Amino acid sequence: MTDEELETLIKDISEQIDDIAAKSEKDLNREERKKKVLLQLKCEALEKIKKAREKHSLSQEVRASMDYGLLCEYGEKHPLLMSYMKSQMNLWGF
Repeated sequence: MTDEELETLIKDISEQIDDIAAKSEKDLNREERKKKVLLQLKCEALEKIKKAREKHSLSQEVRASMDYGLLCEYGEKHPLLMSYMKSQMNLWGF
């Protein structure tokens, strides 16, 4: 992923969060709250990738990229599986 693609993704996800946040917290149903949290986690992971690139820290960039990949792959459908996979990667030393 290039720096431009990273910036575009961060911008798109931030806009989606703002759209959801425009509603009051009471008006959000369970699925919308879940989506908002997932989008916030994705945005945080992308920000970590960006910071790691600025620091030229390959290990931190790989770690943040794995977190983002897990969020995209398992986050929406299987949040518990995502947490389990992340804990297993910690045990393996990733």
